[in-house]
Amino acid sequence: MVAETCFLLARGGHDPAKALALVSRGVVRMSELYETSRVFTLNSDFHIDRRHGRKVIPLLRPQ
Repeated sequence: MVAETCFLLARGGHDPAKALALVSRGVVRMSELYETSRVFTLNSDFHIDRRHGRKVIPLLRPQ
């Protein structure tokens, strides 16, 4: 997920180091910190990922 974020930021002309800085500070883990949060993604394979080992991550994703 982090690699994809960095790729998409760089492709869009943005500095991926900013996203990495957020990750290193623990700012972008809302799905792990807040049980009711949902992740918006365009990645059709994201449904495979899990939080806390085995819990399904609730998604907002176009069909």
